[in-house]
Amino acid sequence: MDKPWQERILVVDDEKTITDKLMEILIKEGMVECAGNGVEALNKLYEDYCAVVISDVGMPVMDGIEFYNRAVKMYPSIKDRFIFHASDSDLKKHISFFERNNLKYVNKNLEMQTLRKIVADFLNQTNK
Repeated sequence: MDKPWQERILVVDDEKTITDKLMEILIKEGMVECAGNGVEALNKLYEDYCAVVISDVGMPVMDGIEFYNRAVKMYPSIKDRFIFHASDSDLKKHISFFERNNLKYVNKNLEMQTLRKIVADFLNQTNK
């Protein structure tokens, strides 16, 4: 049965294969929109509310960390709705940032279905 409304999920990654795959996997969880970098993502946040933001760390134009910092400055309540997905090297490089800011993060090489479950669980928690 279709939901009468859907939560908006924003996927931010410069790799189209990743955004396409995440869109395919997350479509049952909500309305999925994609952005290729932090600047595009900020524009999408400006347009409408997002229940969850899944962001890569290493991207051109504006990386995930700068995107997060600007998004939180604009919309402070969004800080708890971020999930970072990153490569092994980006995770190692930024783990202290994730932990210091109490952010959720997963390995980009993680099975995509696991990320779908994390998003579904997150949306279920926020809708209670």
